[in-house]
Amino acid sequence: MTRGKRTTRLSERRRAVICASSASIVGAIAGCMQPLLEQSEEQEEESTTTEGDADSGQANTDTDSGNGATDHENARLYSVDSSTGEINWTHDTVPNGQETRITAVTSAEGMVFYATTDSGGGDEQDPVVRCLDADTGDELWEHTFDEGFFAGLSLSGDELYVAKWHDVIVLDVDSGDRLTQYGYSPSYAGFVEGDSHLYFLGSDAVAFDPVGGSERWSRELERTPESRPIFEDDVLYYGTETGHVVALDATDGSQSWETRVDGNASRRPTLTEDHVWVLDEQGVVSAIDRTEGDLVYEHDDRIDGHHIESIDTLVYIPESESANQGTVYEETVTGGELELSERWTYPSSDLFVITRDGEFIGGWNGVNRVSTTGEISMEAEFEDEYSPSFDHVEDSLESTSDTIFVGTSQ
Repeated sequence: MTRGKRTTRLSERRRAVICASSASIVGAIAGCMQPLLEQSEEQEEESTTTEGDADSGQANTDTDSGNGATDHENARLYSVDSSTGEINWTHDTVPNGQETRITAVTSAEGMVFYATTDSGGGDEQDPVVRCLDADTGDELWEHTFDEGFFAGLSLSGDELYVAKWHDVIVLDVDSGDRLTQYGYSPSYAGFVEGDSHLYFLGSDAVAFDPVGGSERWSRELERTPESRPIFEDDVLYYGTETGHVVALDATDGSQSWETRVDGNASRRPTLTEDHVWVLDEQGVVSAIDRTEGDLVYEHDDRIDGHHIESIDTLVYIPESESANQGTVYEETVTGGELELSERWTYPSSDLFVITRDGEFIGGWNGVNRVSTTGEISMEAEFEDEYSPSFDHVEDSLESTSDTIFVGTSQ
């Protein structure tokens, strides 16, 4: 289930507006994990609304939403043609001062899903998951929660997995109805998709099979994850607050190695063919051998950026003089020592740079695609000073064969 290359079994009718339908609760699952049954109406604070309801809660693109909330910042989802940069449509969240960030976006055939919340605590978060028609941006359904931050979204067949800090809730893709709930606690680290499993990382690491609805394995972690995890070649990599970078064998959850860098390693690592690259909160860029876990390189200059990125043997590093401008280097080995050779300067000034499908994608008040040779193949500008949040950009940008969906805020 690689991001942007999911195989789904979605019916043709999902391109039309979908009315709410009842969903039966999934039966209890054997093993050490037991799903939590749907709560009673008195306990259940969640609700699902569809476009056909009298009070749909549909997002309004005007500053005055008609619900008494005015002049508040909100979040906006952009649909961008990935070839031309043309804005297909935009969808604004309710301007109530509590839907200010889109923290996760995912899509399937004819549908796009996003999760939005605010940074406040307790019942001030007002978290919502919405489903839109991917072609028009029309709202199909929404599912509201009483509280809690989102740690990610993932699709598996007819089910949408919603990871929150203290549980994982499964919604029906067609209607948004709540199907079941699992007692996992992904916290900020959230989860990552890999091969045919979802990997939840909190105080425990869990490999979960969404098709069979069962655990493959569960293991208590020696080091609690702080960064978002990354998966490749049956290995999970993550960083910790104490500066440890950890590799887990994804086949059984056992720890392959751990290595400590200078500072807090809470930013998501990135991978080249042979190395794990880490940007710690001290601004130090380090490379670790993927097989042995040896620290083999530290960049000469400390940097002031938020993200480093990589494709194959290329590494993007923001320059220390400007966090919004960077250089793409290539890994080279001279006399057995790893070195970086400068290849080209990144052609635009961006707050973030990530990778999708063999290209760099950057953005600030817009989004662009840059090839591995440094050529801009697409640029799109966002209006009203909307921009992606660098804290959530890995999860709030979804790239398909012809469209880029970007969750932004003011």
